[in-house]
Amino acid sequence: MNNENIKITFCFDNNLMYQACITIASLVNAGKKEHCHYDIYCICSNGAEKIKDKLQGILSRIDSSSNIYFIKAQNEYANGYEIRNITAGTYLRLQLHNLLPNIDKIIYADIDVLFQKELKGLWNIDMSNEYIAGVLACGINQKTEWEFLEKEHEYFKNRLQRGKYIQAGIVVMNLKKIREDKLDEKWRNMVTEPYYYVDQDILNITCLNHIKTLPVKYNMSPSYTKQKCEYLITEGLYSKQVIEEGLKSPVIIHYAGEKPWDNPNIMGGKVWLNFVNSDKELKEIYDNYFKSKGNNKLHAPLIQKIFSIKNQTHKFKKYKVITIAGLKIKIHKKSKLEKLLARKYDPNLSLDDKKYIIEHQFEQAVGYKPNIDNPKSFNEKMQWLKLYNDDPLLTKCADKYLVREYVKEKIGEEYLIPLLGVWDSPDEIDFDKLPNQFVLKVNWGSGQNIIVKDKSKLDIKEAKAKLKEWLKPHSNHYYFGFEWCYKNIQPKIIAEKYIEQIDGNLLDYKIFCNNGNPSFLFVGIDRHKDLKFNFYDLDFNLLPFKQHYDVSNKKIPKPECFQEMLNVAKKLSKDFLHARIDLFLIGNKIYFGEITFYHFNGLEAFEPVEWDYKLGKMLTLPTSQNGGGGQGSVPDRIQN
Repeated sequence: MNNENIKITFCFDNNLMYQACITIASLVNAGKKEHCHYDIYCICSNGAEKIKDKLQGILSRIDSSSNIYFIKAQNEYANGYEIRNITAGTYLRLQLHNLLPNIDKIIYADIDVLFQKELKGLWNIDMSNEYIAGVLACGINQKTEWEFLEKEHEYFKNRLQRGKYIQAGIVVMNLKKIREDKLDEKWRNMVTEPYYYVDQDILNITCLNHIKTLPVKYNMSPSYTKQKCEYLITEGLYSKQVIEEGLKSPVIIHYAGEKPWDNPNIMGGKVWLNFVNSDKELKEIYDNYFKSKGNNKLHAPLIQKIFSIKNQTHKFKKYKVITIAGLKIKIHKKSKLEKLLARKYDPNLSLDDKKYIIEHQFEQAVGYKPNIDNPKSFNEKMQWLKLYNDDPLLTKCADKYLVREYVKEKIGEEYLIPLLGVWDSPDEIDFDKLPNQFVLKVNWGSGQNIIVKDKSKLDIKEAKAKLKEWLKPHSNHYYFGFEWCYKNIQPKIIAEKYIEQIDGNLLDYKIFCNNGNPSFLFVGIDRHKDLKFNFYDLDFNLLPFKQHYDVSNKKIPKPECFQEMLNVAKKLSKDFLHARIDLFLIGNKIYFGEITFYHFNGLEAFEPVEWDYKLGKMLTLPTSQNGGGGQGSVPDRIQN
């Protein structure tokens, strides 16, 4: 042990031990550049200590001046309250003062982080009169969210203070003061109580008035955009300078939501994956323990998790864990939203009920409250179209099988990717008759594709299991966000010819058409590596905004057949208020991909936000025949 080394600890079990290798490698890799070294304490449970040799090898290779120690721990709080798939293992950090009896101060970090810079500045903060130090939990401290939590949980009103509540994923802990003041005696009595944010609530309650607030750069979520951080400045939680520093130069990236090892296409996921790919050993870990475990999320759509409600019981009390469209929405016991979500598959769910759910989805995902009945922004208008535009032709053209007939009629069969087969069940597929390369799709999904480049490597049993799951009624993409066009599609499986350019890449041109005319487009670049989106105007000038994915530095030349592509898009979109026409280009050969009617479900923020409104102006929606004002007022005839 080196007294000059920074002391940091991680708690993990066998489910996170390989992720820990990547996290700890990023720590020492970032530190070695500044001659910053660490004493790393791994608190292991459930067999995670078997990763010891691999971690020691990584450390000796990257930074031999750092040390690593393994402590096998038994959870004293195994009976602790559990909620939202957060298990009692989270309480291990409340045992650090006992597990590390000779350590007075330590940095604790969750495993789902990536270190970008050394931690000298974090380590050297004065903790003499504080129990813990951390970054404000930005969403929870927002005024409207805090007021909501106060109504739902009395302890937020009586035992916590807005503007001082920290996120506990990265904290500096004064173990000496915690021991001296015997905080563990309070913790022991609190862990079985139903605190909504479990040990994070416990730490904030028991350490109140002895918590130091850290700059956001030490716990930066990749979902934090300039737009989403604006309220932190206006509500006085952080200064503009501190926010800008965190956005521009984060020290620690914290993947508190969906994890990059599950889906590298999440916001900030490419940073994690690029680090993994920069190191041969880490890449082997990723390939062997994540990529090879059937991970099919690399090229999945932005919103791909279907709604679910799971019941949990603790101390004879019933609680619910809710997921909706992959978005983290805080649902509390017996709320109106929870009751509506429980009826999500009910065919009699009213239009107003759907609108209520969509409004909550929208605010959580996009960052502002929508005005659906008088929409101005692009994303608001996507919600209007979902609720109020029930043209039956939408159903035919959203169906990846039936749309082929429409395309053939409008522009000709030569634009279609050759069809290899269509089936009602995966058991009907004769894989022996399919070529070596092909693509399997379900006709009512988004991103529910199986890309086969070498049939000999295809696990047919696994492929059939996926297809069977995708054909179940609850897998209809309609239930992701009430995208009406999918609602009445009869599910089928289709197989198409596999296409790609000579270099193995496939450029994807998505042309947005409003009121029957092309308006702008984006190009999907490096689809199978590090997906990026570049938006262009119709003169193929790069537009200065992004949406979810980063912008590529690659110069994409204007296709020689670009005018033909625009003509194809115009013909295919003529019958619709709004449509995104997706085309592939192989050499100068144009292939039809699909027609999308609600781009990204209308639930992805634009950066900067003003482009949400600029693009919204390009789409004119009908007004009510009864004289309703504004673009897209509620029409007389609406779908239910």
